[in-house]
Amino acid sequence: MEHDLVIEGLNIASEKVRAKGASTSIVFKADKEGKFAYYCAVPGHRAAGMEGAMVIRAAAAAPAIQGADISQDPTEVPAPEPPGARPAKTHRVVLETIELEGQLADGTTYTFWTFNGKVPGPFIRVREGDTVEVRLKNRAGSVMAHSVDLHSVTGPGGGAAVTQTPPGMELGFTFKAINPGLYVYHCATPMVAHHIANGMYGMILVEPKEGLPKVDREFYIMQGEILQAAPFSRRATRSSMSRSSSTSDPRTTSSTARPMPSPQSTR
Repeated sequence: MEHDLVIEGLNIASEKVRAKGASTSIVFKADKEGKFAYYCAVPGHRAAGMEGAMVIRAAAAAPAIQGADISQDPTEVPAPEPPGARPAKTHRVVLETIELEGQLADGTTYTFWTFNGKVPGPFIRVREGDTVEVRLKNRAGSVMAHSVDLHSVTGPGGGAAVTQTPPGMELGFTFKAINPGLYVYHCATPMVAHHIANGMYGMILVEPKEGLPKVDREFYIMQGEILQAAPFSRRATRSSMSRSSSTSDPRTTSSTARPMPSPQSTR
C-alpha cells in the first residue's frame, strides 16, 4: 500500500512511499502561524482516518539575560572635609576584587573583574600627610590573582609588588600620602592591560593639607569602552571583545596632576 503526506495551506507534499518499511522526509520553514491539516492524499486514505492537524505558533521570546549592575554611581563620592588645615589622619581602605557577570547592554552580559563589584572601583579620598592602610581581598571563587597599584603611592609598583593576591586570600600595605593630586589606581597583575580592560580601575584623590574649596556638587566619572570585534551575541566573551579606558576630570589634565579648583561650583 502506498502513502504520502500533504500539509494543507503550506503547499507541502512528500514523495509517495510504496515499499514495505520505506520512508521519506520533508523539510520546510514554518513561516506561517495557524492550524494546518495534514493527510495522506492517496484516494480514500484521508476518509479512512489518515489525517491530523498541526499548529504553528509564534516563537516565544527568548528569556532576557540579566547580569549584575556594575555601574558606579557618579554621586558616590566621600563627603569632603571643611577647608582648612587639620591634623593628619589614618584611613583604612578595603578593596575586594570580585569577578562577576555584569550587564553590558540590553540582552547581553560580560564577565567583569572589579574592585568592590563596581566599575570604576570606589573613589578614595585622603589628604596630604595622611596615612593610608590598604587591605586587598580576592574573593574566593575568583579565577585570577589580583593586585592594586595606586599611582599616589611612592614606592615599587604603587603597592602592586606586595598585593599579588591569590583567590580567597588577603594582603595589604600602608603608605603615607605625600603628593597631592588626583591619581588612577588599577590592578597590576600580568597581563596588566587585561585586568584593567575588564574593569579593574578607579581613582584616589590626595587633597592638599588645607583641603579644597567648597563646591555645590561633586561627581566621580571615568570613561571605559568595550569595542566589539565579532558579531553581536547575547553573551560577550573576552575573546571577542577589547576594552580601553581613560580618565577625565574638569580640574585636571592627567591622572597625576595637582587638583585645582573648578571654575564652576562642581567637581
